[in-house]
Amino acid sequence: MMRGIDETQSSGAIVSSAGLKKPNRNSPPYGGKAFPARIGRMRSTGRGPHIRMQDCFSSPRPKLSLVAITMLMSSCWTAPNANLRPKGEPRVIEDSIEVEVSMRPMRVESIDRVKRILVASSTEAPTIEMKIAPRVGNLEDVHPGDQIRPKVREKLTVYVAPQPERGGSGVTGGPHVSRVLVIDPSYRLLAVQYPDGRTDTFKVGLDTRLKDMEPGDSVAVNTFEAVDLRIRHPSSRP
Repeated sequence: MMRGIDETQSSGAIVSSAGLKKPNRNSPPYGGKAFPARIGRMRSTGRGPHIRMQDCFSSPRPKLSLVAITMLMSSCWTAPNANLRPKGEPRVIEDSIEVEVSMRPMRVESIDRVKRILVASSTEAPTIEMKIAPRVGNLEDVHPGDQIRPKVREKLTVYVAPQPERGGSGVTGGPHVSRVLVIDPSYRLLAVQYPDGRTDTFKVGLDTRLKDMEPGDSVAVNTFEAVDLRIRHPSSRP
């Protein structure tokens, strides 16, 4: 102990004989039980704020928000609709769009081998007459009554039909006209809906003006020729 100084400890401070108080390092704010244990752990480990931030990001609230956003986006999706009124004046958007499509099984009604013309029908489509391309080599094996699944080349004409008269449904072209259903310019796909509800998706050429088309445009489908024939003979015939 230093001469001339009488030190006593009182309520967290050291009092000298001169009446001056010196802070006690064992009492607040430097130490002791009064120092907050939470802050003490933060200083000793350095991980307190990080843990609380991690707990915040791992809480279920952000996940619920993502689910809500996903449900909101899915609720905005609408099914494709071909029964729309196209914009603009009646006009031909593009004609002679050549495409190939595999048709459903059909029954051969008659065949002209000299002119290479085949007539076939099905329960879902009306009777059609198709020309057989020269590259088809199994025409001699086809007979009336056979079931065939032809791959045909068709020509599409996309156009805007005249507007209906007042009191109509607003759909152009009437109820017996095929219409554009979906357009995908990135993959060059054109989906067409037929009057009976059937749909076909065509892969079109690079020069097809898909950006000028929209759902609801009318489509005239003309079968050009069959480029392939898959034949299935009746079981009663070898």
